[in-house]
Amino acid sequence: MNCGENEIKEIFTALQSVFQVHIEDPYRIFIDLANRKTAPLKFIPKLEEGFLRKVDEISGMM
Repeated sequence: MNCGENEIKEIFTALQSVFQVHIEDPYRIFIDLANRKTAPLKFIPKLEEGFLRKVDEISGMM
């Protein structure tokens, strides 16, 4: 374990595997995200909302 200090390439390799996509230039994408003037991770709150909604849905079925 490296306490969250993964290389960009390692992170993108994992994401490509999980989502079954090919990312041509991970470093360019990282730089573009980092340079956004508004919320570099604007999709994270939406991801969290969807996840929590699904957890509530599943726990309501139990």
